[in-house]
Amino acid sequence: KRAIHIFRKNISIEDVTGAKISKKHFFIYLCKSYSNVPTHTMKEFWQLMKRFVAPYRKYLAGAVLLNIFSAIFNIFSFTLIIPILQILFKMDTTVYEFIPWDTPDMSMKDIGMNNAYYYVTQLIDKFGGSMTLLILGLFLGVMTALKTSCYFGSSAIMVPLRTGIVRDIRIMVYN
Repeated sequence: KRAIHIFRKNISIEDVTGAKISKKHFFIYLCKSYSNVPTHTMKEFWQLMKRFVAPYRKYLAGAVLLNIFSAIFNIFSFTLIIPILQILFKMDTTVYEFIPWDTPDMSMKDIGMNNAYYYVTQLIDKFGGSMTLLILGLFLGVMTALKTSCYFGSSAIMVPLRTGIVRDIRIMVYN
């Protein structure tokens, strides 16, 4: 309904009648015209998605599972950076004690962080700082490799899903 004419750097916007519209008013018209989209189109979209994705449920489930694993491994790989830096620069002198996992007064996050630092300090006391740093570095490398392999595995699983759905839609359109 509206035509946008671009001549080099000058942009003029005209409506159907040929009247000039400012950029601000054009944006408002554009937003109003798209805000009146009926809600039944989303229902139709989800029905089409169910129809075309249904034959590829295994691929979708595998991709979602690998993405979840990738997110979990990502958490472990980034949380290990803090203790490694604290060991390298000897920043933390706090003495940590083990807190039972079923302690009602503390959140699970605080208990987990405290117990992780407790285990790291136990490793430092038992094996020394350099060996603990090596162990944490190897664990960080393994977690990063697992995270990356899960991410790429998820991307590889998505290829048959994407190409299959596009193929099915083309077959439906052209037949």
